[in-house]
Amino acid sequence: MAFNATKLQKAVQKSTSSEETSPKRKHVRKVVLETWKELGGAGFLKELFSRPLDASEICAWKSLVTVHQVIHEGHTKVVADCFYYVSYFESVRTAWSRAAPPAHSAVYAAMITEYCAFLIEKLSVHHEYAAFSGDFALEKFLQTAPRWDADRTLQAVTLLLDLHLAIFRLQSRIFDVKAINECQASAFVPLVIEAYNAYKLSEHLIRKLVDGSDSLDVLTYVIERFCSQYVTLRSFFFEVSAINSVASVVAVPNLPEEPPQFSVNARSRRPPPAAAAAPAAARPPAAAPVLAAPPVSAPVMPAAPVPPSSRPALSEPPHAFASVPFVVYPPQPQPQYPPQPQYPPPQPQFYAPQLSPRGPEAQVLTNEDKRRQEIERQRQAELDKAAQREEFWRLEQQRRELEAQRLKAEQDARRLEQAEQRAREEETQRRREKEEEARRKAEKAAADRAAAERAAAEKAAADRAAAEKAAAERARDEQLRKQAELERLRAAEEARRLEEQQRRDAAQAASSRAELKQAQQQLADATGQLSLLHQRLSEAQAALAAERARGDEQAQQLAASRAQQLHSDAELERLRAEVARLTEENRQLRAQLDERRQLAADELSSAHDEHRRLRTTHEAALLVSEERAQEVTRLAAALSAAVSDAQQARSELAARADQLAASEQRAQAASAQAQQLTAQCDLLAAEQQLARTAQLVRGLDWCAEAVDDALLRFDSATLLGNPAATGSDVVQAVAGVAAVTHQLQTLAVDPFATEAEFAAASRGVGRAVAVLLDDVKGAARKLDSGELRDQLLQAGRAAAHSVSSLLSVIKQCGGRAHTDDQQQAVALADGDVAAHLDALSDAARRTERRPSLDESAGDDLEALASRELLSAAEAIERAADELLAAKRARAAAPPDPGNKRRLTSRAPT
Repeated sequence: MAFNATKLQKAVQKSTSSEETSPKRKHVRKVVLETWKELGGAGFLKELFSRPLDASEICAWKSLVTVHQVIHEGHTKVVADCFYYVSYFESVRTAWSRAAPPAHSAVYAAMITEYCAFLIEKLSVHHEYAAFSGDFALEKFLQTAPRWDADRTLQAVTLLLDLHLAIFRLQSRIFDVKAINECQASAFVPLVIEAYNAYKLSEHLIRKLVDGSDSLDVLTYVIERFCSQYVTLRSFFFEVSAINSVASVVAVPNLPEEPPQFSVNARSRRPPPAAAAAPAAARPPAAAPVLAAPPVSAPVMPAAPVPPSSRPALSEPPHAFASVPFVVYPPQPQPQYPPQPQYPPPQPQFYAPQLSPRGPEAQVLTNEDKRRQEIERQRQAELDKAAQREEFWRLEQQRRELEAQRLKAEQDARRLEQAEQRAREEETQRRREKEEEARRKAEKAAADRAAAERAAAEKAAADRAAAEKAAAERARDEQLRKQAELERLRAAEEARRLEEQQRRDAAQAASSRAELKQAQQQLADATGQLSLLHQRLSEAQAALAAERARGDEQAQQLAASRAQQLHSDAELERLRAEVARLTEENRQLRAQLDERRQLAADELSSAHDEHRRLRTTHEAALLVSEERAQEVTRLAAALSAAVSDAQQARSELAARADQLAASEQRAQAASAQAQQLTAQCDLLAAEQQLARTAQLVRGLDWCAEAVDDALLRFDSATLLGNPAATGSDVVQAVAGVAAVTHQLQTLAVDPFATEAEFAAASRGVGRAVAVLLDDVKGAARKLDSGELRDQLLQAGRAAAHSVSSLLSVIKQCGGRAHTDDQQQAVALADGDVAAHLDALSDAARRTERRPSLDESAGDDLEALASRELLSAAEAIERAADELLAAKRARAAAPPDPGNKRRLTSRAPT
């Protein structure tokens, strides 16, 4: 198809018109298509710079937005052509930086100047690194796969971070406008896409540098700069998402709260010669990975390129239950990294025994000690993260307050300047009015003088006539003289009145000058207040530095508390041994007490029996005869001796009972200590159970994010799905989704299911849903019936949403459905999934009886393109509605501090 210059000229004129609206998408698309036909952007730029860019601010602004979008979507040679015209952008920036406010809008002049500076910096980056595409897309960069050394890669990362700063300056300049209209907000569409793509590309290059280095010392500055820009980037996306004209066109990313982490594995370092020569049995185990701030886990890239396939495969996370959402890369060719060493498979998190670093003769830690240490480490890490987040948000709040004070001071200064300008204008107006009044009075005095002169001339004529006439007219001449004298007196009075008015005007001018001096004094006071505010801002910055130093001191205190915790653990072990010893002594004392109590009871029983027997004998002896009185007396003495012996034995038993009571009190104290230790052990077990529940919930979060990403790709107008999919493939994919969802529901209600089985089932659900939506979209594109295509797409979307609802129900149960109500809710959600899958299967079977687009002949290409555009527009509208509904539901839902879902960052559509 030949290049059409007239069509391009019309498209450029319409997209850069002087109406204060955003450039229409259809006109920009025509320009993009013409660049692909021309195989470059020379014609487009020639037409663009023939527009009045230095005279109309609306035309200049819309031209820059159009250039930005054409660089993103146009031919690859457009970037080089734009760099050839970079001097024109320089001239436009210079012209609008000198624009005067009365003739042009100061707001648009500042925005145009900043936009030109951003485009110049962007074109210089593209000129330096030709491997970067116009929109800095990561997948396009991976297709070229340039072989850069570490220095060039580091320089590329630095340029990308500088470009981020230029984007921040431009968006800050736009947000300075009080009421942003549609024309001004149109620049956010390409800026959001470019900011996100540059963020992903810089993250990829930093990971490449980290993987190729043995230490993070060299990359610390780059990583800290990346993390500091992450906060501003997330805030920028959050503010742009509130603008409806932007959110309806592009899907604004929702980044996680914490930036990505970059880690280097210490096992991949090259050992020293002595360590390499040592035998394998004598080497200590490998150290843990060295982490860089902030401590967040990062996705692991595969070591070999992924073979092309007709179906997209979800990337597996490094661990099923990572602490942050795992970034799912799109199904494009992956980067080829050098092969990594093969590590042993990861052991269970709480049962992996590790040798002490003192040598092979060290003792092996027990499973209980390892579990306790791991729980304590995770809890301390969570506390550190919470403290860091609180400190960060407190400092961010202080920064925002200082920024608000600075903006308020600037507004006050502008108001004072405006008041001074109004005072000057009023003074000028009053001076002009006074001059006009004085001019009118002078003209009136001149007229009066002319009248007096005319009267004098008439008087002289009258005198000459009176000399010639009769004496009878002398009386008339005298009367005329008197009238002239009266007129003269009147003129003198009027002159005096004019002089008095001039004196009053001079006094009024003096008072106006005094008021002007007072206004100038007020301006000087406001300037002093502004300087005072600047001083307060510097003091706040110093306080911020002090807070950062205090944060470092708190970090040292945390390290000291960790050492104290280790000491407490050793003390706990000693107390456990002491409790065991005291328990054993208590058991022995109880046995001795029982034995002595039995002996005392036997002796007392025998004494009572002997007493009864002696009493009976005494009574019998009294009744038998007096002859045996002596014998009775002897027996009484024997009885008294026996009673004294019994009393002595009783006193001995009482002393022994007191000793046993004291021993029992000590045993009770030891038992109380044992109960306290048991309560602490129960608390540790509960914390371990909470950690396992959190792991299950994180696994469900990853699965839910995988389903959401699959829905985003499903609703994307640029991704076409599986081109080889048919109705039978959709039915098979439905069967796979039904199997894995039923397995996940069975594991949720099974109390004996393991975490590994639950993780495998969660990953299976994410992969199966992605495959299903890919097949549904590919099969729907082949249908010639719009009704069947819409039914199939709607059924696939409803099935994916039902799976997401099932995951939400299981997450609300904490990963395990223990009660009957929870099991019933999980069963109902599983039934809803089965019903939607059956509906999707029926829709797929109906499509097999319909002819596909490939079988139909004679279709018009224009009609086909129209149907594709209409379906893409409907998909975008549905995705926007669902995104708004999800935002409203998320805003209305109560916050859950224990299980806070972290959303995965998504690329804009």
